[in-house]
Amino acid sequence: MKHRLVFGAVLASGLLCAPGCGDEAGPLDRETVAALARTQGDAQGTSHTGNWEVRFEVTSCSCPANTMVCIDPALQDVLAGYARLIEGDGLLVVSASESEMFGLGPFAELSGPIDADGTFSVGSVGAGFGLLVELLTIARLDGSFDGDDAFTGVFAQRIEGTLDETKLDCATELQLDATRTP
Repeated sequence: MKHRLVFGAVLASGLLCAPGCGDEAGPLDRETVAALARTQGDAQGTSHTGNWEVRFEVTSCSCPANTMVCIDPALQDVLAGYARLIEGDGLLVVSASESEMFGLGPFAELSGPIDADGTFSVGSVGAGFGLLVELLTIARLDGSFDGDDAFTGVFAQRIEGTLDETKLDCATELQLDATRTP
């Protein structure tokens, strides 16, 4: 059974952190990710700018199944979506259009440094509010490019807050494999 999901939906609703999600430490610490998003690397040029097809595998998820955040690994065959990357002299921005998010709310772009060796770390911290929703999302993507037309990485995101009167402090981790699309 094949599932085709849009990368933006996962970015808007996926989640992960190290053990002890409630702890303010580690790679998904609010201040750490906020500082990361404002950092510039040493890469030059715009060679990775473009549209990318992203395939991913859920490697862990601690969120309740009824929150539409976790994808049951037993059901996944091929999970894929699309992202737009914009590179400019040491800064990388990863985004997806709002129409690709199945109406799950505003999408915060991930931004951060890319270095000359092709390694990058991008992140964002954002809040979402609605009738029965009050969520803080902390997300980051760490990866590396293999030339100009492929990259791999680990996407991690944490959610804190309330969804339909259910308190959440949970996370998901995805292994990504991406190729440039024409």
